[in-house]
Amino acid sequence: IDEDKDGWLSREELEYALERGEFGKVDDKREAVQTMIKLVMEADTNQDGRINYNEFLAMAGLEHRAKDLDRQNWNHAASFGGAA
Repeated sequence: IDEDKDGWLSREELEYALERGEFGKVDDKREAVQTMIKLVMEADTNQDGRINYNEFLAMAGLEHRAKDLDRQNWNHAASFGGAA
């Protein structure tokens, strides 16, 4: 999902992942994009317009594992493979 591998998830990257089907089949793309925008706004606690590592963990309910997951695992977690 982190297309430019900068360690951040932007709204655009999440929308692109949605379009590619990374989150499963979506019947109403407009509604899904609106939901994604809302998700980013809620997860973006420092309000910089993107989701950082700690915000992602909190959004995925994994903030308690923050010490266990290191920066090297970020790409795996950001692909939502580690968030299941």
